Amino acid sequence: ITKPDGGVIMIGEKRQIVVTTTYAGYVAVTTTSYYYDDILVVEISPEGEINWANRVAKKQWTSSFATTWTFLRLHMKRLRVEQCL
Repeated sequence: ITKPDGGVIMIGEKRQIVVTTTYAGYVAVTTTSYYYDDILVVEISPEGEINWANRVAKKQWTSSFATTWTFLRLHMKRLRVEQCL
């Protein structure tokens, strides 16, 4: 996110996708699991200095991408992102 003063806010999330295939005779069942873990938010000044950084510790599992955005929207205020825009 680019700020009016030229600074930047970066948001990142640790995620992992695990695909597992189980065989029972001639039948194969493939399951995809999505793991979304900690979120990191960093504000960088126009000069390239880190003004602040916050980590939101979390563990989340789903078989759908929709829950990631729900979690992020619920926690935007806590991450101090709203006041910087």
